Amino acid sequence: MPILDLVTFIIPWSIIAIIAYYFYKKQEMKPNIILVIIVIYVGVFTFSIKLDIFDHIGLPILPLGVWFLYLVLNRKEGRWERYRKFAWLGFAGSYLIFATMLAANPFYPSSDPEVDPLDYLFHVKDATVIQTHPSAEKCIFNKEVFLKEVTRLTEGNYDPLIWLNESVEREESNQKNERFPYILMPNALEEDASVIIHIEEDGKGLLVTTTQQTHYFQIEKSILKEGIEDEK
Repeated sequence: MPILDLVTFIIPWSIIAIIAYYFYKKQEMKPNIILVIIVIYVGVFTFSIKLDIFDHIGLPILPLGVWFLYLVLNRKEGRWERYRKFAWLGFAGSYLIFATMLAANPFYPSSDPEVDPLDYLFHVKDATVIQTHPSAEKCIFNKEVFLKEVTRLTEGNYDPLIWLNESVEREESNQKNERFPYILMPNALEEDASVIIHIEEDGKGLLVTTTQQTHYFQIEKSILKEGIEDEK
């Protein structure tokens, strides 16, 4: 049910984004925006209890993401204090996501499966590359390479918490690069809106996040090429 997935994705994350913007504007020492986004995203990770009476819902219990953020950010004086409210916003957001999914659960068929990210990628025929970080070069989607390489994808081990740790280390060393500075946005409207595809800076890695899981796929050839999207 792509429309229902879209609604349950947009509503909680829009509220989280509005609150995050309010926190950002009120804060005197402005934090790094990209790191704020990652902190909120990691803050959502919790230890959850699956409810047998519902098919799609896990009740958040322990703030695993917040604990991890504390360990990583507290290594430098003042950093945890700067990002703490965003970390707890992520944890609070997990309950908002839970409440939204709870409200939408009656409309989900009990047999509706979790999105298969590999199958999802197989059905991407054309897409737009969106830059999400200042370090990203202007690139476009290399459709020909993608259609050939998608059949040879290999899934690697990648923990999104490592992404946060790498981003923190880059900020500490004043490095400007981001590991996943692009998002691949499928052009077909029928594609599932609950799936987000992050592209690695060299175009040879895809971090695919669904409502429940994160998958990392490696590609032999880059699916990016230099250029600017044609205006339509």
